[in-house]
Amino acid sequence: MAIITHSGFLVHTLTPFGNDCHPSVKNEMGTRFANCELRSMVIVDRSMIGSDVSATNYPGKIPSGLDRLAEEKAPISI
Repeated sequence: MAIITHSGFLVHTLTPFGNDCHPSVKNEMGTRFANCELRSMVIVDRSMIGSDVSATNYPGKIPSGLDRLAEEKAPISI
């Protein structure tokens, strides 16, 4: 999903997220966007997956979770 909007709106929208993250991640989420800046984020609703781990601390790798099972069941193509 791509979101194109005013940077001030994004700052106010993202401020409530990341309270359970490392301070550097929380700071990154709350900084103003530069003109034409592109950022990638993953926001997870923890209540839907029955997990008590951090919902928004995304270190920049492929997140573990619901897709992992699908990958394990997928046939291996050669």
